[in-house]
Amino acid sequence: MLRFLYMACALALSTPAFAADNPAQVAPPTTPAKPAPKPQPAFEKGKPFALFPADRSSEVTDYVSPLAENKDQKSGIKEAKYPGWTWGCGKQEDMTGFSVQKGELEIKTMGAFSLDGFPSTQFDLSFELQIGAGSLLAVQAGSGREGINLVAIDASGVAPGTWDQTKQQGGLNVDAKKGKPHNVKPGGWMTVRILLVNGNLEVFCNNKSVWKGAPLIQVQNGQFGFLCLGENNNQKPTWTIKNVVITTPP
Repeated sequence: MLRFLYMACALALSTPAFAADNPAQVAPPTTPAKPAPKPQPAFEKGKPFALFPADRSSEVTDYVSPLAENKDQKSGIKEAKYPGWTWGCGKQEDMTGFSVQKGELEIKTMGAFSLDGFPSTQFDLSFELQIGAGSLLAVQAGSGREGINLVAIDASGVAPGTWDQTKQQGGLNVDAKKGKPHNVKPGGWMTVRILLVNGNLEVFCNNKSVWKGAPLIQVQNGQFGFLCLGENNNQKPTWTIKNVVITTPP
């Protein structure tokens, strides 16, 4: 097609008399096609980065098994997707248990939402949190040989925890004895800031430092994301976060 347009333009320029007598033969001017926009990165190092900008949303699509021979065949199972992140859950009906809309991440069931390939062992994270009754938000904060560090936040306080992904049962643990109350009244939005710097953690709630100490597992690798967990056998925990900004070293 491009070759045809080039030849037509050359013909029109080289034979002006013919073109004037036959206007229909004149090739219309062409506008170069705009290159497709580059996909936005899920994360960038060395600067404050909004993880869930208002102009990006999750989508619900048909689940395709990586083992399926025909990738175009519909499975009848729906799953939610957000570029650069992986959602993990224990039940098929929970595969659409999260959504990202207008700058807010909302999770309505138990599961883990992890940033793919997070490289840094240090970060400065801030967000606003609205947490449901009987629900707990756990932030993944680096990993080591024994598993992943967690910073657990519920309606009353903050505590360190761990997640051993090799265990199907009992892999999630929150050390309530090392927890501290955040003294934020339930309901409404709470501002949260988490610093993981030089192997130490500090958590601020509504601009007040409420927990500080070493992670339960020595941080050796980058690992970041969010878990939604239930308390007191709550099978449908829920929370929403917004204005989520993370900064890491270059």
